[in-house]
Amino acid sequence: MGNKLINGVTIIGQGKLGSLFTRSFKDVGVENVDVITKNQRIDHLQPFVFLCVPDDKIEQVANHISKVQPDLKNKTIMHCSGTVGLSVLHQLEESGAKVGCMHPMMAVNESSTSFYKITFDICGSEDFLKKSKSIARLLGAKTVVVDEAQKKKIHIASVVASNYLVTLMHAAQEISGANDSDNATLNKALLSLMQSSIKNLRTFPPPDALTGPIARGDVSTISDHLEMLRKEHPGEYDLYRTVGVSTLEMIGHRLPKETRDRISGLFHES
Repeated sequence: MGNKLINGVTIIGQGKLGSLFTRSFKDVGVENVDVITKNQRIDHLQPFVFLCVPDDKIEQVANHISKVQPDLKNKTIMHCSGTVGLSVLHQLEESGAKVGCMHPMMAVNESSTSFYKITFDICGSEDFLKKSKSIARLLGAKTVVVDEAQKKKIHIASVVASNYLVTLMHAAQEISGANDSDNATLNKALLSLMQSSIKNLRTFPPPDALTGPIARGDVSTISDHLEMLRKEHPGEYDLYRTVGVSTLEMIGHRLPKETRDRISGLFHES
């Protein structure tokens, strides 16, 4: 096996994330991968334990483990939530376990096949961090160390960067008609456009990566967009204005004051 520290894992929970951990550890050659699903007894735990259960069940499962396995020395137990802190693992720590969080910054779904090249945000003691970095390397992933205050902020940022990107795509489909079954080509074009913006962001900070009418100070085009959306897509009209305000705040200092004020006035019209 590629990493002598990872001599066995227990995955508690077999939703999308738990199933991905199970497949991934088996794929990289971990020989002992135990799976515990809902209502199964916890009779034995491998040295590394992943709590892949819903956020509101983490503390309940952790406390149950500490009752049925009172001696947890030589166990490293982690939850995988993006927003829950470490206090929910207190009973496990009292029982001797090393505890922490290892949260994958990725959009996990049924088609996800590995953690390759993704980043885990990790939180815990120095010993836990060392072990979780080793796990990430085994899975072909990277890590970023965060504290508990940063953790929640990073999760909010991840929702904006990932979940809301999907929402923006849906809005673009609604406006363009790309969600119609006979418009696959247009849908692919929108995805390609998104990818080109992401490519720009790999090279430039957001203000420099921005293109389009706000970046150009194109008052006329913005006005035309808003007029059409007001009449035909009132839901997307509000979204366009809200995101537009944030975009103007980001790059407005680069525009002449008169142009900036005119654009701001359009976004704030009732």
